[in-house]
Amino acid sequence: MGVALLAVGAVTVLVWRQPLSDLGARFLDAWLGAQQAMLAATGNLNADGRAEFAVLLRDGANAEAFRAALAGIDGVRFAREAALPGWVVIETAAGDRDGLDAVRSLPATRLVMPNRGLWICH
Repeated sequence: MGVALLAVGAVTVLVWRQPLSDLGARFLDAWLGAQQAMLAATGNLNADGRAEFAVLLRDGANAEAFRAALAGIDGVRFAREAALPGWVVIETAAGDRDGLDAVRSLPATRLVMPNRGLWICH
């Protein structure tokens, strides 16, 4: 029985080698294209050249209090509340690491991540 299955498998691979190879190549091409599109989207720059970041707030924190806390951070502005509860979107100048570090250190902040690539807040 095992030898018969091995023989059938070998014949199938030999007969279907090219179609299976083509299918594998198309799958790999589609997967790599999707990965490249995600990588390109992680630049997270919006139309006016500012970087967008999604911020997950800690339990009990609200968007208005977070907005008020952002007022003291130069170069960072509140963009909008996200459709998902507990998430907000902020904008910074591209490459503003000091502003992001200040946002991360706020007591209301649980997580800060680029808003592109995941599209969590659109």
